[in-house]
Amino acid sequence: MLITNATILTFDGTGRVIPDGAVLVEGGMIRAVGTAAALAKRHPKEKRVDAEGRVMMPGLINAHMHLYSTFARGMAIPGKPPANFDEILQRLWWKLDKALRPGDLRPSALVPLLAGIRAGTTTVIDHHASPHAIAGSLDELAGAAQEAGVRFATCYEVSDRDGGKIAKAGIAENVRFLQRVQREASSMLAGLFGMHAQFTVGDRTLREGAEAAQALGTGVHIHCCEAFTDLADARTRHGVSAVERLAQAGVLGPRTILAHAIHLGDGDARRIAESGSVVSHQPRSNMNNSVGAIDLAALQSEGVHLALGTDGMSNSMWDEVRACHLLHSHHRQDPRVGMGAAFHLLFEGNRTLAERLFGVKLGRIAVDHAADLLLIDYDPPTPLTADTVMGHVFFGLGDAAVDSVMINGRWVMRRGRIGHVDEAALAAEARARARRLWSRL
Repeated sequence: MLITNATILTFDGTGRVIPDGAVLVEGGMIRAVGTAAALAKRHPKEKRVDAEGRVMMPGLINAHMHLYSTFARGMAIPGKPPANFDEILQRLWWKLDKALRPGDLRPSALVPLLAGIRAGTTTVIDHHASPHAIAGSLDELAGAAQEAGVRFATCYEVSDRDGGKIAKAGIAENVRFLQRVQREASSMLAGLFGMHAQFTVGDRTLREGAEAAQALGTGVHIHCCEAFTDLADARTRHGVSAVERLAQAGVLGPRTILAHAIHLGDGDARRIAESGSVVSHQPRSNMNNSVGAIDLAALQSEGVHLALGTDGMSNSMWDEVRACHLLHSHHRQDPRVGMGAAFHLLFEGNRTLAERLFGVKLGRIAVDHAADLLLIDYDPPTPLTADTVMGHVFFGLGDAAVDSVMINGRWVMRRGRIGHVDEAALAAEARARARRLWSRL
């Protein structure tokens, strides 16, 4: 397939923009990139798709998501509003995840996955919890991702907060799913070993989880220092910082994701950097939960690999990257710091993280990269060049309609239509299940 007549934003490390460009797609991969005239001459018999002048760019990647949070949308928490993050966990999220049943998992996942496609999100790294519906839960999520056509990684959130039996079931679900991922060896599906956070995981469970992850050659996806209470708990109960405790247990490493990392101890940023672990930043969630702002400058100066996720707020990376820019420019009272950092997290940090997990080149329109592509209805009012791409990302592209989405060489949305899922029936099912779930709280 030869997609022609597009303004191509390559994000290939050079910032190259190709007016009237074309991309050759074969076997789910990009095989050629250049001007429409040059590629049409080289491939005269190739089937052509006219992009009709739209902007083409790589699909977006979400580095930390909770798909099941779909069912929290609009949900009222009885009693007084939660006064801090610990109360939010106890009164909202830990009640919600306990109320999930096996039949809830597909709609709770498929709804945000399809919304993500409409926002240009083609790869999602999820973190799941359903203490009373553990066995097979990750298969349900993977099935929803396959139905949507999204590149997908997930894990089960192991915790001791619901007792040892449920913790062991969580470990078993991670191991079972990771073994499946290894057998299938698909660039569309990946797994990590999930844990909630060090303050809800005892020494035995932490050790067993870390050993299981190491035996399977994978990393751990875990919340870390989202609120100050995580750091305080580690110091009080274990005499070290939360990051030190995870390091001592063998959790850190190049395939590990530490979600948030806001309240770090002395030397923690260097420990994270030296381990090669990735810190995923979720600015909208952090502001929503009133937990503070990550010190991006300190982590960057230590060489920490930073990525950008949504934490279940939505599946729109456009909203997240702009929030990242605004939060840090405001927090530091310095208009120079936010935009460049946010841009790097989304287009470099997420790309390199996803490549580690899926074993395929992603996030660039370049030869031998996966054909995860967006066509966007964006007619720029000012020049769109390598020097101006960043400004268009923050102040234009994110407000434009995504016309078509290709993932792994397959159109999953064409001209604004997702034809392989009945979205109205899905929404109706989700509403019915949400009502029943809320009644169980």
